[in-house]
Amino acid sequence: MKKGIPRILMLGIVAVGLVVMTAETALRLAGMVDFPIYETRFGYIPAPNQSGRFLHKNAWLINEYSMGAGQWTPNGRKDILLLGDSVVWGGNPINQPDKLGPQLERALDGWRVWPIAAGSWGILNEAEYLDSYPEIKAETDVLVWLVNTGDLGEKSVWKSDFDHPRRRPYSALAYVFAKYVARNLPSKFVGGSSATEHAEKTPIIQKTVDKFHSELLILSASQPVSQSASQPVSQSASQPVSQSASQPVSQSASQPVS
Repeated sequence: MKKGIPRILMLGIVAVGLVVMTAETALRLAGMVDFPIYETRFGYIPAPNQSGRFLHKNAWLINEYSMGAGQWTPNGRKDILLLGDSVVWGGNPINQPDKLGPQLERALDGWRVWPIAAGSWGILNEAEYLDSYPEIKAETDVLVWLVNTGDLGEKSVWKSDFDHPRRRPYSALAYVFAKYVARNLPSKFVGGSSATEHAEKTPIIQKTVDKFHSELLILSASQPVSQSASQPVSQSASQPVSQSASQPVSQSASQPVS
């Protein structure tokens, strides 16, 4: 009887080990940890020059300036810098073509849209980014700055690798359990969860796309120009419509983008 106990324990340890190894492998193969890595510049920002596909279905792309787009190649006269927070960023649950920047680019014929954002960024984070890249401001024709009341406080800073991971997790199983299970246990008793917040992002993004598609506000130094959806934005050689990076198109705190 005594000799059987160590053997049973050994079999149990082996079984648990196999389960853990299987779960770890399955999570990695499923793409659960294929997400953007962050740096702590500007509070935090997606690290440059990376791409992936979360869960093998939601693609994401970050260029050399940490924008959610391909390589920075401004065309010289129709470049929109789209600056904001999670509404612009989109996050892991949203596929790259369905994010705000790519949707606006498809809606505005001839224009290039360059999104720069991070979840929970405030205007101080965004202004610091603009100040750090004068070459981007110099090449930007129109600055669309999405601001809501939650962006008007203090500068957002890095707090957790669960929200803004700085490296790939050593264990996918431990990371997923800590982020999606243990971290959300209290919220299940009081109601609400981060999953609900993610689910609400897609309609918010669609509403924002509809708003800018129906009325893209392009302000010149002398006079605002309003363009309706029935008259697509165009630019002739004799009448350029431009926006300097120092004169952003913004949303007041009393009128949040929704």
